[in-house]
Amino acid sequence: FAMLGHNTNEVIYRGINSTYTTSICFTRYWGKQIELIQPISGEGIHKEFIDEGNEGLHHISCIVDNLDPYIESFEEAGVEAVFIGKIGKQYFAYFDTVESLGLFLELQTTLKRSKKK
Repeated sequence: FAMLGHNTNEVIYRGINSTYTTSICFTRYWGKQIELIQPISGEGIHKEFIDEGNEGLHHISCIVDNLDPYIESFEEAGVEAVFIGKIGKQYFAYFDTVESLGLFLELQTTLKRSKKK
């Protein structure tokens, strides 16, 4: 496992701006990344999951080229982006697909570095 340590980020959690700190560990098996996410402070989707008495698999994540059109499409279809933020160059959104998939769906993209002129 690789430890990313504590990450504090500004996020949008269920429509409200929040400062959210997590501790993240990850590893890769079978070409897939497995994350262990521990909420430390603030309000966020992982803390909500634990506070509701849940444990186990929380979400599945997919990489996309451009996240914003997906956020718009999902919301037009009535699927809310309940947690949006950035960690480093990763821009992510979690969608409330618990009723249909039994877990949250995370989509993320790597932000390109803007070229200095």
